[in-house]
Amino acid sequence: MSDFFAYPLRIFFMSGAVFAILACLGLVFAPSIFINLHQFIFLQSFLGAAFAGFLLTALPLWCEVKSSLKPLSISLFVLLCLAFVAEIFSFDFAFLSFDFTLSYGIISLFWFILLCQACLWLIKSKNTKNIALVLALFGIFVLSLLKNFAYELNLDYAYIHLCVLATLVVSFRVSLVLGNDALSSLSNPNLSFLPNAVLKNISCFLLFVFIVAILWDKSANLNAFLAFGVGFSLLSRLSSWHYSVFFRTHYTLILYLLFLSLSLVYIGLGFVYLLDISYLSFATHALNLLVLLAFVLFVFNTVSLKHTQNQIFNLSCGTRLSFIALFFAALSRSFLALFAYSFYIVIPALLVLFVFVYFIYKFFPIYKNNGFQGE
Repeated sequence: MSDFFAYPLRIFFMSGAVFAILACLGLVFAPSIFINLHQFIFLQSFLGAAFAGFLLTALPLWCEVKSSLKPLSISLFVLLCLAFVAEIFSFDFAFLSFDFTLSYGIISLFWFILLCQACLWLIKSKNTKNIALVLALFGIFVLSLLKNFAYELNLDYAYIHLCVLATLVVSFRVSLVLGNDALSSLSNPNLSFLPNAVLKNISCFLLFVFIVAILWDKSANLNAFLAFGVGFSLLSRLSSWHYSVFFRTHYTLILYLLFLSLSLVYIGLGFVYLLDISYLSFATHALNLLVLLAFVLFVFNTVSLKHTQNQIFNLSCGTRLSFIALFFAALSRSFLALFAYSFYIVIPALLVLFVFVYFIYKFFPIYKNNGFQGE
């Protein structure tokens, strides 16, 4: 286990999967208790572990950090576990004129430490290429902190879209690597892939404006047209992938379908706001299951294979089935749940449970039996 903390992606990706499994088991066997608890687990514990695992792997490489990451990994892991336990037992207390939730206080400290460490590394290395990551981290920290103090703000929905924004920033770097990997299979060594950075910036800016609008939630029409803007700007980014080599390569095809799904979900959200139909919760769960969880799973697999020795970058059949399972989980929760209650909680939970049980089954032995690969 010492190596798991020395190479943070291992402990945080594993713990993220465990958090997801616990939330799913709770939804299946104790839905009345976990119907509220699963929101904290997925949005804070799971995503916190996911972002920590990625950032504590990528930033030390980008910033040429040579010091040990084990003390930082242990500290952040302990905070994640403490926040989880505090949420399970609902430790609340009064602070000044506010009802303070201990779990959100701890998780805010987790995000603050991660933010400060990222800033420190980037400043020391004079790295100005990853400011967007820092801004996204700062936003996540602020929204987590405000959860205790600003009850009139629409924090939960804003937080979800902010996590999507952070995922978009991360996925740009991932798509750059994987696009060039796919091109390396061709006979022409002079080919290279560069996603359209201008369209990426436009879509991220529109998503940021949408988040601000959602936070105060004053106008459904404004939310609708901003959601349309996000969806269509994301759709325009797909043109970078319209080459046969990307459709023939399984991992770039999966990434393409994830970007397409993200685009369609935001366009669908635009119609939900514009037509003022009571479908927002269903559409948001589609965003969580089909996009956030799927993107995180894709990053888990990509980073794990790229940074583990003796591994060929090839997504296994079980991993490919996992993406199909998340698609059906999203379909179940966002559409089929309108017709039968089992599609509302149990079936999506079981499908997500399969996804992350398989991830642990697949990658725990890989982590345990292979060394870390820095580049």
